[in-house]
Amino acid sequence: MCPPASPIARAILAPALLAMALASSLRSQSVPLNALDWRHIGGYAVEQGLASPAGGRVENVWFSGSQLFVRTASGQIFQTADLESWQPVR
Repeated sequence: MCPPASPIARAILAPALLAMALASSLRSQSVPLNALDWRHIGGYAVEQGLASPAGGRVENVWFSGSQLFVRTASGQIFQTADLESWQPVR
């Protein structure tokens, strides 16, 4: 039969044993990042109350004065002053 542990020994050993148990359980559950199967869900379109959903990639955004300009992936440039109405730049 073992003698009872002192309160100091229990205070030192309990956190150490808990940390070892957590580390071993986390190690057994880890998955390499390259093994994850990520895929895109949904679309990029946003419903803005327009004739059709708005969407698409924007390559560049910049300000000039009070105007905001964007260049799309297709190369078209649009401008707005109120973030509501966009006009193509010619």
